[in-house]
Amino acid sequence: MRRHRVMVELLSSEANYADSLRKMIAFYKEPLAVVLSEVESSSIFSVADLLADFHASLLDGLKQLLEAWTPHILIGGFLVERVSFLRCYSAYVNNYSVAINTLAACEQRSSFRARMEELSSAIPEDGR
Repeated sequence: MRRHRVMVELLSSEANYADSLRKMIAFYKEPLAVVLSEVESSSIFSVADLLADFHASLLDGLKQLLEAWTPHILIGGFLVERVSFLRCYSAYVNNYSVAINTLAACEQRSSFRARMEELSSAIPEDGR
């Protein structure tokens, strides 16, 4: 029973994270493409698309495990099979300074600030 609760919590956390990544891409990365160069977009958003795809896949796999749940299901193997992908987070984290500096430079442009204001006002308060 405890393992099932842990699995449900893991699924819930992964669903929230995958959704946050999807929203970042849909609400910011894609709409900002009109005011960012390819280099700026890549610098700010780094491997966000890759992470979003991975976490969507991870979420699907966790859902399948939970749907087929028995007390004998082990999730460790499922997670270990995917652990090599987590190396992408090194690139994501190591890019942080570049992303912040690029974002700061973009914020100096009125076209970027105006687009950010438009986007911020268009996002519902609950973020959906």
